[in-house]
Amino acid sequence: MVSRTTAIEMLAVVAQDTRFLESVRIGAVEGLGYAGGEHAREALVKIMGGDQHGSPLRAAAAKALGRAASFED
Repeated sequence: MVSRTTAIEMLAVVAQDTRFLESVRIGAVEGLGYAGGEHAREALVKIMGGDQHGSPLRAAAAKALGRAASFED
């Protein structure tokens, strides 16, 4: 079984890797939102800061960040 921390790290890598289809990256971003915790929030903030304004990925990251903020570490 994969640890929560490892899963978050893997999702963050996929979400930031432009070689993946945008739909796959958005799925990873949504997973980070459901995982919650400090590491997931940090990854989502990084994704929001590095992506183009108005992009679907950035919008998904903003929504996921709101969801992740409701989870405790």
